[in-house]
Amino acid sequence: MEEQMEAVMGNMDSISNFSNAISVNLSDSRQKITKLSSVHNLLTKLQTLFELPTLLRKAIQMEAYPQAVKYYSQAAAILSQYEHVNSFDGIRDDCENTVKLLIHALRDTLGDPEITAAQVVETTDMLIELKVPAGDVIKLYLDTAHVTLQADIDAVGSPPEEQDILEFLDTTGYAFLGSVSLTISTYKSSFCENTNVTLPPSELEETLSEFAYQHFSAYFEHMQSRFTIETQGPDNALLVRGLDRFYRRLQPVHTLLPSASLDRIASEIVTNTIRCRIHYFSETLHNHYSETVSDVKQSLLVSQPAQFEGQNTLSDIMSTMKASLVGKLKLVLVNVKEFISADITFANKPYFRGPFCVHDIKQGLVLKYIDTSYNMSLLSETTFLRLFFLSWLGFASTLRQILSVTCQT
Repeated sequence: MEEQMEAVMGNMDSISNFSNAISVNLSDSRQKITKLSSVHNLLTKLQTLFELPTLLRKAIQMEAYPQAVKYYSQAAAILSQYEHVNSFDGIRDDCENTVKLLIHALRDTLGDPEITAAQVVETTDMLIELKVPAGDVIKLYLDTAHVTLQADIDAVGSPPEEQDILEFLDTTGYAFLGSVSLTISTYKSSFCENTNVTLPPSELEETLSEFAYQHFSAYFEHMQSRFTIETQGPDNALLVRGLDRFYRRLQPVHTLLPSASLDRIASEIVTNTIRCRIHYFSETLHNHYSETVSDVKQSLLVSQPAQFEGQNTLSDIMSTMKASLVGKLKLVLVNVKEFISADITFANKPYFRGPFCVHDIKQGLVLKYIDTSYNMSLLSETTFLRLFFLSWLGFASTLRQILSVTCQT
């Protein structure tokens, strides 16, 4: 057993000595191979540099801009490494001139109004990778977006005359919202979520908010004008649905860019429009009152006095007049109530329903109507009207009941 162990140990020593001998013999060869490998890598880099200008020009001619940017990005580190070597000056200058052509081509692409959102993201990435300042790229993109948005805004300002408010919102008005939503989402993908953009997030957000607000100001101005016109029309349900559709479709854009306060401005437009409509209804009530009084006066003038000697006849006339005035007010309040229907988006906002019922309906419409009508009766020289308003308390009580049902929350 001991003899076998000694034999094994001897074999291991022999193998070890043989391995050391091989390592010594190959040491020089290994150093030569390492040196050759380094030279080969250097030659490959140099070959890449020499071929770079040609590769860039060919890629630009083929409009293979991503490939051109890839070529330049791979060689940029080598150019930087050997920038102190004078013999590379010609190659460096040639590459820089070619890259200028590439940047110009990419700017033209980004300036195309027909560019898609995916192309915008790709093009902005390439420009930033080519060390174009992010601020310049953002300005170029927003200038391009402005062309499309301005065309949509101009269309909103001069819609086809035959379109009602719903058709207008579904076509012309919706086109602008679609374009601006795409602009905002593309901007965020290209710049706010791009790790290569070094600008502060607050600056990027502020730039986008200012751009959006600039265009929405013109859009809101046109929309307010259109809604104001609609307030003078006979179809109240159409106006209510139009306001609801306008407000509801603006919510996704507000979610994309809450810093622009679009929801607040849209609420103001809705409120202003409704107040114009309340004023229209108020004028309608006053005109109806004047017409009713005029009809009663005419009836008294052309009739024989004996017709009105009996108390029953006067009572009937007063009842008829009261029914006419109350009926008209009920009809108006039915229309007004449509603004606070459960399926109307803005009606469910807590800051809308309370002020609307108290300030607009109760004070701005009903109480104003009662007050104006009462004052007109006091100034009237017609004895009948004075008799009519002896029952004013009963009339006002009826109106209060109607108002309570209408504004029930």
